[in-house]
Amino acid sequence: MNYVNLYGDTLINEYELQSVRALIMWAAEENKISEDTVREIIKTKFDADEITKLRRRDYDDAIRFLVDLQLEMVLN
Repeated sequence: MNYVNLYGDTLINEYELQSVRALIMWAAEENKISEDTVREIIKTKFDADEITKLRRRDYDDAIRFLVDLQLEMVLN
């Protein structure tokens, strides 16, 4: 099932959401920060109110961002 936001953008599906959540946990552990912090970074970076509302077109970039996340770069 595909979900769509108010602007007509297709949102990530359940499988993609599982991947994003798993990488959020991994990135938090790797950077020794809270999952909430990583979640907020992703929401801000990809202009989403909630992780479940990430646009499908942003999925690949979000995955790459989480894998490459270096906290020093984000905070500077």
